[in-house]
Amino acid sequence: MNKKILWATVVAAALLSSCKTDTEDDLKQMTSNVQGLYINEVFTSNPDWVELYNSSDAKMDLGGFVLQDDKGAAEEYIIPAGTVIDGKSFLVIDAFAFGLSSTNGDKVTLFDKQSGKIDEVIIPVISDGKSYARSTDGGNAWVLVPPTKGISNTDQAPAEPTNTTLKLYINEVVSAPAGTDADWIELYNAGDTEINIGGFILQDDKGAAEEYIIPANTTIAAKGFIVFENGSSFQFGLGSKGDKVILLDAERVKIDDISTPNFGEDKGKSYARIPNGSENWQTVNNPTKGMSN
Repeated sequence: MNKKILWATVVAAALLSSCKTDTEDDLKQMTSNVQGLYINEVFTSNPDWVELYNSSDAKMDLGGFVLQDDKGAAEEYIIPAGTVIDGKSFLVIDAFAFGLSSTNGDKVTLFDKQSGKIDEVIIPVISDGKSYARSTDGGNAWVLVPPTKGISNTDQAPAEPTNTTLKLYINEVVSAPAGTDADWIELYNAGDTEINIGGFILQDDKGAAEEYIIPANTTIAAKGFIVFENGSSFQFGLGSKGDKVILLDAERVKIDDISTPNFGEDKGKSYARIPNGSENWQTVNNPTKGMSN
């Protein structure tokens, strides 16, 4: 064989054997030695947050640990020095600058300060203000649930029974009114008969601590609407950065509830079922207070 050809072949083989592709490096990503630390719950509907859970009995120093979304190191948050999480405790992180997508789904990965991967979760599309959480703290199963920010997923009381005999819905909410306008909540009766809603209860995310009992003999016509305003009826305010509205019957059985989005600086819009009484919620530029959506 020609010596020049033989030399070229040897050099090429050496170069190929010494090169690694990005994919090969990714496949060999180092696993962390940290045990018992989990991404436990994620909320993507603004303001976004990630809850960590320490299942061990020992306190952990998380200073220098890193959170990333699906863009990897291009969008990451380094947990400040001195941040600790106690044993059997939770830590909510909401100071990261990158956003988590509720409309497209996303990914959250937790690394230790040596870049070893501790935990990772693929987040689905979430359109109703729920969070994505382990059904038991540190467990393997993930579910969509009403947020349990900073508290146990495991120890929450079972979901309260729901009154399914009424076709009564929270139909439209304004929680970020423009100018001097007030927050308001619209109910819709999808049934064919009038409903007496006297004694029924409206609450926000604070539950019984902030509630409004609808006056006796208040009625809502079949296929009709009724609106309650902050100040003239309920006295609790609805948070423009996201809140919850709950409707209970007079026996305190839940009829309906809805988590409102973060409107930020975008004032004067509503969050509404379209069409009336449906499962489809949309942000509406021109609210239809007391009228069909």
